[in-house]
Amino acid sequence: AHASGMGIAYESAPFKGFQIGLSGFFNRNLYSSDLTLRDPMTNQGSRYELGLFDVERPDERGDMDRLEDFYLKYNWRSSNLIVGKQHIRTPFVNPQDGRMRPTLVDGLQMRLSEWKKLKVEAGLLWGISPRSTVKWYGVGESIGVYPQGMNTAGAPSNYAGAIDAAFLSYLGTTYTPVAGLELQFWNMYVDRLMNNYFLQGMYRVPLAAGYELQIGAQYIRQRAAASLEAGQHDYLAPGHDAAVYGGRLGISLPRAWTFTLNHSRIADGDRYLMPREWGRDPMFTFMPRERNEGFANVAATNLTARKQLTEQLVLSGGAGTYRLPAPDDFARNKYGLPSYYQVNLDAYYSFGGWFQGLTGQLLFVYKGALDNHAYPESFVINRVNMSLFNVAMNYHF
Repeated sequence: AHASGMGIAYESAPFKGFQIGLSGFFNRNLYSSDLTLRDPMTNQGSRYELGLFDVERPDERGDMDRLEDFYLKYNWRSSNLIVGKQHIRTPFVNPQDGRMRPTLVDGLQMRLSEWKKLKVEAGLLWGISPRSTVKWYGVGESIGVYPQGMNTAGAPSNYAGAIDAAFLSYLGTTYTPVAGLELQFWNMYVDRLMNNYFLQGMYRVPLAAGYELQIGAQYIRQRAAASLEAGQHDYLAPGHDAAVYGGRLGISLPRAWTFTLNHSRIADGDRYLMPREWGRDPMFTFMPRERNEGFANVAATNLTARKQLTEQLVLSGGAGTYRLPAPDDFARNKYGLPSYYQVNLDAYYSFGGWFQGLTGQLLFVYKGALDNHAYPESFVINRVNMSLFNVAMNYHF
C-alpha cells in the first residue's frame, strides 16, 4: 500500500489570552493491492495496509478528507484551557504511532502548570475520530470501529453500536518531588462502562563519567463501572477487574547508546481491555505494530536500544518475547494471537539545507511464533511468522 496526504493548520495570535485553531487533512491511496479481498484460507482481510487509509471503506481510492483541529484556547500564565476538536496525549487516549493521520478528540482539556514540581491535566471528551478513519464518533459509538475480536464465550464480539457511553473524563498529575524522580497518576472514567487507573514512577540517577541509570515501575487497574448492567453488551461484564504490572531498568552511556530492559505482566483474571480506537498501550513493553490489549495472563519482556548518531540520524530497535494464553482460550485471548517474539529496527533522519523540514523513517518489524505448535492458519496469517516494512516521508513547512 502507498499513501500520500497533505494538510494545513492555523493558530491565531493571542488576543486577551484567547486563540483559535483549525486544521484539515486529506489522504489518498496512491497505489495498493485490492484491500477488499480476503485471504482464501481464513477469510481475513488486510490488517496493516488498510490502516493507511479508511478502515471503514477499504475500497476507497479517492480523497479521504477530515476536519481535524477546530478549537478555542484560553491562556493564562503557564496554563491553558482548550475546547473543541484537538490532539491530546494521555496514557489511555493518544494519537497512536504511525499511519497517515492520528487519533483526535472533541472535548474540553485543561492543563495547569502553575507550580514548579506539579503539573495537572484534566479533560471531558464527547467525541473521537480514530486513527485510520475520517468520521467523528460519540465516545461509545467509537468503540467497535476497529475489529472486535471474540467474546469470552468464543463467539464473535458484537458490541459495535451497543455501548451507551456519552463521555469520558480524565485527570492526570505529574509530580517531580526531587531532581530525577517523576511520579504520574492518571484516572479515566468512561460513562457507564469502566474506570481505569494508571500509576508510574521513573527515577533517573546520574552516575560517574556521564552514565545514567533509569528505574521505573508501573501499575494499571481497570474495573467495570458500578452502573454497568449485565447483558448490556459483550465488551466487558459487571464486576470486570483487570490489572497490569510493569518494570523498567535502563542505562544511558555517555554520548552513546541508551538501553532499557522492560517487563510487563497482565494478571491472570479478566482480560485487560482498552478501545484500540483511542490510542496505543501505555505499557513499558509496547513495540510498534502490535499490542497486548485484549489479553489476560501475559508475561512480556523486551530490550530496547537507541542511539543518536548525528544531529540528523537516530537509530533505535528492540527485541522481545510475549507469552500469551493459547489463541483459542478466548476468555483470556480476545484476538486469537499466539505467543510470539518481535524484532524492530528503526532509522529516523532529518534532512537539512535545501531539504530543511523533510524527515524520513524506515521501520522493519518481524514477528515469529514462540513455539512450534501447528496452529490453524486463522491464528497465523497477519499475526506471526511475518515481516512488515514501512517507509515514511514527511515534509513540514
